[in-house]
Amino acid sequence: MDADRVFRAMGRLLAASLALSAVMASEHHGVVQSGGLAVPGATITATEGDKKVTTTTDEHGAYAFPDLSDGVWTIEVEMFGFAKLSKEVGVAPLAPSPTWDLSVLPPGAAMA
Repeated sequence: MDADRVFRAMGRLLAASLALSAVMASEHHGVVQSGGLAVPGATITATEGDKKVTTTTDEHGAYAFPDLSDGVWTIEVEMFGFAKLSKEVGVAPLAPSPTWDLSVLPPGAAMA
């Protein structure tokens, strides 16, 4: 009977841990454009401490990280021929989705 109680308690603890970890993670998404036009294929990197995840934009310039832990992440946007952008973004369930506006590099600057 004592073993039964221990297993039930462990099961409840596991269920609570899983529920808590799901609550503390959020989807972060945004759009990358230049001059109002979508930038497909841009590389988006999210960094928080030693955690680093990367994705790319789709044909509409949209990207998504489905499961970032809530907190402040550094988001970096890169695309060949454009100036790199980077800023700190708050990740939370109701946080706004950023729109990144890339600037075209002058001729020859991408080669440097």
